[in-house]
Amino acid sequence: RHEVAAISRTLQVTLDIAGDDAPWRYFDRLATSISSFENILGLVFYDHEGRAAAMSTSLRTHRLPEVDVRMVIRTRTPEEGMFSEDGAQRYYRIEPISSSSGTGIGAFLVLEDFPILRVSFADAHCRCC
Repeated sequence: RHEVAAISRTLQVTLDIAGDDAPWRYFDRLATSISSFENILGLVFYDHEGRAAAMSTSLRTHRLPEVDVRMVIRTRTPEEGMFSEDGAQRYYRIEPISSSSGTGIGAFLVLEDFPILRVSFADAHCRCC
């Protein structure tokens, strides 16, 4: 989780420092580059209306967490959590993207590639004995 949060925060700070009011110009390149990082399954960029604008190809066959993207953009407040996909728990973090004037103009979601498998105590005990 720490890696995803660090990459997410670094990307958010980079976009803020760039001060670019058209960050979508970088979405495809960033999605491709960041998806190759260890433990990152992929990245989704959202436009100002909360619609997916660019997505890592690695995510095309995966379910995404249900997040109120418009709320993240409007309040400029990041959100993180866990969601279930095919019996595994995955960590995600979504960060707002702000314009040079501080207005929310988009968001991006980073999804971890290291699923936490659910194993019941009984299953674990049976495998150990």
